[in-house]
Order: sequence, then C-alpha cells, then structure tokens
Amino acid sequence: MSSSEPSSVSVNESFFTRWGRRALTIPTTFVMAVGATLVTAAILPLVLIADVLLQRRFALSRTALFFVCFLWSEVCGIACSLALWLRFLARTAGKHRSAFVGANSRLQAIWVHTIFAAARILFGMRMSVEGSAPRPGSRPLLVFVRHASTVDTALPILLLSYPLHYRLRYVLKRELLLDPCIDIVGQRIPNRFVRRGERGTNEVERVVSLYDDLDANDAIVLFPEGTRFSERKRRELLAQLSLRGPSAALELAQSLTHTLSPLRRGALALLEKNPGCDLLVVAHAGLEQATSFTAFTRGSLVGAHLRVHIEHVPFEELPTDAEGQTRLLADLWRNVDRFAAGGEETERTSDIALAG
Repeated sequence: MSSSEPSSVSVNESFFTRWGRRALTIPTTFVMAVGATLVTAAILPLVLIADVLLQRRFALSRTALFFVCFLWSEVCGIACSLALWLRFLARTAGKHRSAFVGANSRLQAIWVHTIFAAARILFGMRMSVEGSAPRPGSRPLLVFVRHASTVDTALPILLLSYPLHYRLRYVLKRELLLDPCIDIVGQRIPNRFVRRGERGTNEVERVVSLYDDLDANDAIVLFPEGTRFSERKRRELLAQLSLRGPSAALELAQSLTHTLSPLRRGALALLEKNPGCDLLVVAHAGLEQATSFTAFTRGSLVGAHLRVHIEHVPFEELPTDAEGQTRLLADLWRNVDRFAAGGEETERTSDIALAG
C-alpha cells in the first residue's frame, strides 16, 4: 500500500476491482439461495435418516436448514442495501452522510440479528451475559473482543448495535469482502478491511483513522488477537515471539492458554491515540468448536451455551503512558483467558432474549 493512498477509505481498491468482484458474488449468492432451497427440500428426508443413524442430534438437518436461512438472509440484505441506496440516491455525502451511515448500520444490525436468531432457534442455542455496556450518548467506545470462532464476530452487534443502537466501526479481514452483504454495506460504514499479518505503518494508520469524525453513538470494534485462537496458532505465536527475545508480549503469551496475546500494533495504537473513548473488553466461552462448516455438521452448535463477559473501563481510568496501557491490556486479557477457560458465572449473569 503506497503512502499516497487515502487512509480513511474502508478498503483501498479500484472501482473496477470492487464491481468486478460484486459481479461474481451477488449473482452467485442468488443462485446458491435458490439451488440450496431446492436441493435441501429434495434430500431432507435422506439427511434426517443420516442424522438418526449418526446420532448427532440432527446436526446435518439443522445445518442444511441454517445454510438456506443464511443464504436467503444474504439475498434480503442485498435487496435492502439496494433499497437504501435508492432512498438516499445522490444524498450519501455531506450533511446527509450521517443519516446514510446510520441507516446502513441499522440494516447491518437487523441482518446479523436475523441470522443469529435463526442459528439460536435451529441449533437450540442460548446466550447469557455478565456485565453491561453504557448507553450511547455519553462518549464513544473502543471495543476489544476475543476471537475464537466464526460466530463471535456477531457479538458486538448483538450486544451493542441491535439493542442499544451504537453505530459500529469494525476492523475486519479483507477476505470478508467475498460476502456481498458485508462488502456492500460494510463499505458504506467507516469500517477498515485489512490484510491479515500486515504490519506496515500505513495499515496501522488506517486503523487509527477510525477515530476520525467519531461521535458519542459510535463504537470501534477490534479483535486484537488478529486471528482465531487455536493451539497451533498459539504455538506458532510463541515461537515467533521467542525469536525476538524477551518482551511483554512473550511473557503474556506464555501465561495464556485459551487466547492469543492482544499486544499487537493495532490495539496498542488505538489505546495510544484514544481521544476519549471508554474501553470495553468482551470475553466469551462456549463457541470454541464452531470454527468451520464441518464443525457445524458435527453438531458443535447444538445446544451450545454462549457465555459472555463485558468489562467496562471508563476513559478516565485508562493509563496515558504506553507502558501503563500495555500492562492494563495484558491484565484485562488474562481475565479474558480465565473466563474462556471456564471461570464461574457471577450473580450478574442474565439471559438475553435475542429473538424479540
């Protein structure tokens, strides 16, 4: 990425690259939705028989139905994004920009909530939460979330955007642009799509530029581990950090058993440049096996209990020096790791109704 490229855009790419990709992904999604519906209707009796024989609590049938629901949610999301564009035609910038971003943020929240509600019903999942986030309107939020599965990217929306109407700004991996809903709506919202493993100064500057034009109803969401946790990735990270010699990141990584070290350039830069955001750290447990489509078919989500813990640190309590910020993030992440390891639920735990 050259230094001449703007840091404020969601992803640095040409018009032809963007619409060349969408010319493939959008029609493919429509075809897959229709095809999956027809195929599932035809083979569902056989799938049910296979489930009975495999004794996996009807995981194959649940997954097939969820896949159909997901694809039709994609179709509806694409259609609604077109309707929003027509509604705001020629009024997506300037004084109308905030309304356009807000409408797309709400569409994103409804879309994710719909998909998660389908998963909750079909797989018999439940979710409970310890702690709470402040109501929007006081000051913006900086949100650090544990990353362990394909499902936990929805958590900030389920916790902050859908119920509280926060407008989220995500740092996301660039590969998610292959999802047309995330591609279209995600580029209308001031998100940042980054290349995994990219450590260049410009990429960090793009992440920090999420603070631009931030107001009290906004929240910046980052998965500071940089990738989903696995034992293999933990060993690889420890090996990389060991080669660089003693460091706070190595010391922390050695003490963590269920998470990766969050002491990475993006997270530390956001703490350093924080203009006045409260910090939320979101830990969770219960979705560690939901890492792939194959895991879904094995029944990893059937009856899953997703437990979430929110830790809120007001801006006034955040250290202003780099050493203090590193130490605070390390301490907070040790708490995340303990929770992920199966720490006891507190009396503040309360079930959240996600279908309403």
